[in-house]
Amino acid sequence: MKTYIVQASLRRDGLVLMGTDMTDEELLWGNAVSILLDCNDEDRLKAYYHNLEAEAKATQPLQETYWGELFGRLTDKYGNHWLFHCKKRDVEISQ
Repeated sequence: MKTYIVQASLRRDGLVLMGTDMTDEELLWGNAVSILLDCNDEDRLKAYYHNLEAEAKATQPLQETYWGELFGRLTDKYGNHWLFHCKKRDVEISQ
């Protein structure tokens, strides 16, 4: 049986930094973890994304999604996978 850290998170000043060691790819240096930066401030999230993007490969540009939130992904110069998320508005689900 494989052992995984399903999720670990650090919270401070409106930011949540989460990580997991689960990957659906062959395990290589740098892809052993995925890091999610969740922020409730759109401008702040964009600044973090663009700072890392300067020396990274954008795998999904930071943009508004069909589910109404800001989301993007990139792989930094060390091969680490980053996900960026900002909840833009509450979405009502009709029953």
